[in-house]
Amino acid sequence: MNFIVFGSIADYGQIRFNDVLDNWNFIYIEPYIYKTNILKRAIHDFHHSKEINIYFEIPFKKWWFNQYYDEKYANGKEKLCFIFEEYSKLPRNKEFIIYLKRKYPQAKFVFSFSNIIHDMNRLNYYKKHFDMIITFDKGDAEKYSIKYFPSYYSKIDIDRVVDTKSDIFFVGKNKERLSTILHVFEKFNQNGIVCDFNISEVNELDKKYESDIIYNRYLSYLNVLEKVNETNCILEVLKDGQTGTSLRSLEAIAYGKKLLTNNGTVINEPWYNPDFVSVFSNAEDIDLEFVRNSNVNIDYNYIQEISPKKLLQFIEDQFQN
Repeated sequence: MNFIVFGSIADYGQIRFNDVLDNWNFIYIEPYIYKTNILKRAIHDFHHSKEINIYFEIPFKKWWFNQYYDEKYANGKEKLCFIFEEYSKLPRNKEFIIYLKRKYPQAKFVFSFSNIIHDMNRLNYYKKHFDMIITFDKGDAEKYSIKYFPSYYSKIDIDRVVDTKSDIFFVGKNKERLSTILHVFEKFNQNGIVCDFNISEVNELDKKYESDIIYNRYLSYLNVLEKVNETNCILEVLKDGQTGTSLRSLEAIAYGKKLLTNNGTVINEPWYNPDFVSVFSNAEDIDLEFVRNSNVNIDYNYIQEISPKKLLQFIEDQFQN
């Protein structure tokens, strides 16, 4: 099977597929095709504005289709599979999906969720227009009768550091979990744990400990990996209801870092090791010695199992059954 991925707008999207970027049967298409042309991107975003199109459908969107996708990608290839990631804007472009289906009537279309599902209208839309829907969350897979596949990730080379700069590192959006994050920070701060906390999408009135926590500052994903490299432990704080393996867990596996998480289901994961992973339900539960201890040789022995190679094989196997 030949795979064409319309990637995520997140800058870690392509990195996650790094293991397969050079495969003969794989093509990754970056979502922001106008990175160097600000004017063209502005016109495109205006043309596809949800706020405008909900009241008035702006015509001639088909003009952009050959900008998204070059027909040479599929030249001479059989058994095509188009994969759309959730953070790509294209899955919601129904006209583009129909365009591809007419052009390649034998192709398969796969949509991959990167977050827990909360919009039933969107889910029903995807079920209507895609041959397969994949989620990283077992609960959502069972609840909505879609396919479950664990999160995938590729390790890239980053410069190693001799000394760590923080005991624990956190990066993430508010996502209704700010209270938990701040309580955890207070626990660490009171006990001399060196923190590197980076929280985005936080209102001015909700900020606390501004001299110690970095708020609303953009970090490229390469900067995130540098900080992962420089820490002793990664903090993962999931929203209520999420059980799947997050990006923070994948980073811990790939780069050999301890993981402190509030995901109680992690103990059921095949890569779980109590020497490397500590679970908490609230700040008072946190094992401070686990965070402090840096004399641990960490190897989850699972990096090959989270490779996107496994994802592509899973998809091919599903369509052959």
